[in-house]
Amino acid sequence: MQSFLERFQEAQPRMSRNQRAIAQYILERPEDCAFLTARELGQRVGVSESTVVRFAMAVGFPGYPDLQRALQDSLKQRLSTVERMQAGREAVRELSDTLQAVWRNDVANINRTFQNLPKEAFDRAVGLLAKARRTYVIGLRTSACVAVLLTTALHYLGKDAVRVDLGIGDFWEQLDAAGPDDVVVGISVPRYTRWTADMLRFVRQRRIPTIVITDSPLSPLAALADVTLPTVTDFNAFIESFAAPLSVVNALILGVALHDEAQTMSVLREREALWRERRLYEDADYGPRGDGAGADGQWERRLMPAMDDDKPRGG
Repeated sequence: MQSFLERFQEAQPRMSRNQRAIAQYILERPEDCAFLTARELGQRVGVSESTVVRFAMAVGFPGYPDLQRALQDSLKQRLSTVERMQAGREAVRELSDTLQAVWRNDVANINRTFQNLPKEAFDRAVGLLAKARRTYVIGLRTSACVAVLLTTALHYLGKDAVRVDLGIGDFWEQLDAAGPDDVVVGISVPRYTRWTADMLRFVRQRRIPTIVITDSPLSPLAALADVTLPTVTDFNAFIESFAAPLSVVNALILGVALHDEAQTMSVLREREALWRERRLYEDADYGPRGDGAGADGQWERRLMPAMDDDKPRGG
């Protein structure tokens, strides 16, 4: 049976602007929409009841009641979790403490992201990154923080990674050497930067594998990707929240590191030796966790719990 995401993605090229707004609302708030009438859903989205009914038929249901029943069925196993999440989101709106409000907002974003992130898409993204000859990372304006983390961490793992900088036309030259053995990662959330979309179209035409980290599978960037990793970035401020995208990047980095454990440990030992020789970090960084020079070095200590479930975790 097709998931709602698959249905919506398949119908996306034929959707009107209002229908895309309905699809986006349902994907973001399935727990709410499962119990809304067509009229109520239309009021939430700002469209007519008839538009909601036509939307249900456009995505393959005989009518809106059938879409609603399918939503209810999909939520039966997760209502308790959803109810807790809803309570947390309402609490964010009620809190006057900025620190508490942002913390709860980011926790809710991360929870929603990882509950809905398709494992098949994540695994495919890890495989592409692990096997790529070179990874080109595009993240402009506020998305640059995510691009810097991904590029830097791939360098730590001995991967050839390039962060594409925005210049006066020169980003085309940076991407000119990219080929089918490489992978391009595009990162953008609302408001989507035109340059990111242009670069993804460019590499798409050249049949270079693309991974997109964005806010929704219905994002305009998702149509330009081989793999889309949707992340929730809701934040009632002048910028988006990047807690969830950064968390997904952390997961990608660990996935790539564990793809070839022996190679990862060899590269990290070499990195640690170089950093120690060049005194890159304060001596305090090389404390009880080890200096990475032997079997009990800090990289081994950090990665081994994820590699070996039989080892005691300690406290």
